[in-house]
Amino acid sequence: MYANIDSMLNKREELKTLISLKDPDFVVLTEILPKNSGVLSLSEFELNSYEPFISSLDRGRGVAIYCRNSLSVNIVDTITCDDFQESIWVRIKLKSTDTLLLGSIYRSPNSDHINNENLNLLLRKVKELNDTHVLILGDFNYKDINWNLRQSNTSCSSDTSKFIETLNDTYLYQHVREPTRYRHDQTPSILDLILTNEELMVSDIEYMNPIGKSDHIALYFTYTCYVDDDSNARTEPRYLYNKGDYDKLREELAIVDWSEATDMDIEAYWDFFTSNISKAMEKSIPLSKPGAKPKKKWVTGEASSAIHEKKKAWKKYIYCKSTDTYMAYVNKRNLCT
Repeated sequence: MYANIDSMLNKREELKTLISLKDPDFVVLTEILPKNSGVLSLSEFELNSYEPFISSLDRGRGVAIYCRNSLSVNIVDTITCDDFQESIWVRIKLKSTDTLLLGSIYRSPNSDHINNENLNLLLRKVKELNDTHVLILGDFNYKDINWNLRQSNTSCSSDTSKFIETLNDTYLYQHVREPTRYRHDQTPSILDLILTNEELMVSDIEYMNPIGKSDHIALYFTYTCYVDDDSNARTEPRYLYNKGDYDKLREELAIVDWSEATDMDIEAYWDFFTSNISKAMEKSIPLSKPGAKPKKKWVTGEASSAIHEKKKAWKKYIYCKSTDTYMAYVNKRNLCT
């Protein structure tokens, strides 16, 4: 799932609910930071069951990739720390020797010529890494492109044309065909892209409503590859703290002769302390059974209904927007005639 979320802090709960319903393996986000935010804590951007990879918490708008914990993922520093701002890249181990290079990119609409050139150089470097699978998601802010013709409406020397030339040279295929950004009194445009190194790897693209009040829609789709997923593997037993007998725990700790540790050095004291705590926990807190599958994330009926109503309202808005755009086009032609 991908979205330009335009500040994650005030949309986190809706995002978590949507993730619970869709259950994606990857969540890729751009513009996660609010404008002029200062330094923020990583804990404000964590999502349960996902490992976060975030470009920055104190500068720019921030891009992020969240990967399901069961997957084998490593950050790719060689291109993450590249001159282009802003991007984050991870490599996922697939079956056999195959790998998936996954990138999140945000090109600001105020990006200068040098940064635009650095983006093109970055995409060429990605091609040279020779990963078997490449998936790049992001807000590229190139609105003057006809993606059906794969042509720019600008001059051949423009940054937009150079970007298309780079995609052609690196054989990257662009899958998005419907507008991804809607703003009042502006023509809907395709700013958010799905790029891959193989045309048939992406299917079932769902153009969802925006998250919160973002003017970008969210994208949910299937990317075809094969990976060893350990999510259903037998799990190690863990303490079920919600079912613990804490009166018994206090009783067990009360009978320990803590004075024995008076003359111990710090390491011996720590071993003595943790050993007695562990013994008390074994007697008072039950363990989970190995092999139990994690329960599916639960969403309240109220939250599910709210998302359903928002989806209906968004479809109605898109229909009206499309009608208005078409009528404006007809009226313009009539005036010209």
